[in-house]
Amino acid sequence: MSQDTLELDSVDRAILQLLQDDARNNTTTDIGDAVGVSHSTVSSRINDLEADGVITGYTVEIDFERIGVNPVLLLVCTAPARNRESVAAEAIEQDNVTDVRTVLSGERNLYVTVVAREVDELVDVVGRLEELEIDVVDSGLVKDTHQKPFTHFGEPAVDSNRE
Repeated sequence: MSQDTLELDSVDRAILQLLQDDARNNTTTDIGDAVGVSHSTVSSRINDLEADGVITGYTVEIDFERIGVNPVLLLVCTAPARNRESVAAEAIEQDNVTDVRTVLSGERNLYVTVVAREVDELVDVVGRLEELEIDVVDSGLVKDTHQKPFTHFGEPAVDSNRE
């Protein structure tokens, strides 16, 4: 393990699991009841996890098609390895870009998600990305996205049969 790796105890793992399951509706009291600690302990642990960079934010998942903001395009790109991270930081600042992921190796080392109201907006975004030294290798319209929380902290973090 690197020296930056934090050791999480069972309380931290359970808090992370419950926040992943439903951060909006799981109160610190609910989490404390499920984990067996006080709500103030949960609040303190969440603050520590945020301060340590373990919890980096809270997001909302939006069904863009439902609100008429479509298409969503996934761009598979190549960025120069020497400045991949800085290019990714510039890419996420572009209008219509909602997600940028860097990959450590290979030609396809940058994945960019673009949301637009019309195809012309997509063309504009691709042009702006190319100005940043990003080569679009492949692209595809996103039909559906399937996600789930990470649940493999080594042992069950919380009792899955809780009410």
